[in-house]
Amino acid sequence: MITKRVRRIVQKSGPALLPLNLKEVVAEVSPFVRLQAPGANKHLIVEIDEPSLPIVAVRILRQQISLDLTKNAFEATSKQQTENQLVS
Repeated sequence: MITKRVRRIVQKSGPALLPLNLKEVVAEVSPFVRLQAPGANKHLIVEIDEPSLPIVAVRILRQQISLDLTKNAFEATSKQQTENQLVS
C-alpha cells in the first residue's frame, strides 16, 4: 500500500521535501509495524522521549524507511529462539 503511494508520488511530480515531525511519522507507521510482527511472541513498544523531532524529508519515503527497518529487525530476531522478544 505505501509502496504504491511512493511510486505514484515519484511518477507525478517527484518527491517534495517537507519539514516533518519524526514522532508523528512513527505514530502513523506504528499500526503497520504491528501487523508485520510475526507470531504472538513479538511485541512493539514505541517510546520517543523528545516532544518533537523535526526533520526535512519526503513523508511517504520516511514512512517506508521506518517500515523497512522494523521488518528487518523482525526478520533478524525471528531466527532467535526466545519466548518473548522486544523490538524497540
